[in-house]
Parts: sequence; C-alpha cells; structure tokens
Amino acid sequence: MAPVAVGEGAMVGAGSTITEDVAPGDLSLTRAPQKTLKKWASKFFSSKKRKE
Repeated sequence: MAPVAVGEGAMVGAGSTITEDVAPGDLSLTRAPQKTLKKWASKFFSSKKRKE
C-alpha cells in the first residue's frame, strides 16, 4: 500500500503487503492466516453454469 518508504538495503518478503515504512537494513514480512470458505468455489461455478 502506498505511500511507504523502503530504506536502503531493506528487504520485503515476496507477496507481502507492506503498510508501514521499512527502515534501512530491515526485513519486513506479512502473512495473513489462511481462510478457507467451504464449498465456495463449487457454488460459484454452479451459479455460472445456470446463467449460460
């Protein structure tokens, strides 16, 4: 998310959504907990088939 500053020599983990500045030389990571919505994909595809 912008605007944030990533300091010189800092690293940001792949796929991380950074919402605060990262100081020089720091490593910043985020990882959201996995959320599984049971049968969501099945319902989604079923609704698409009905519209065809």
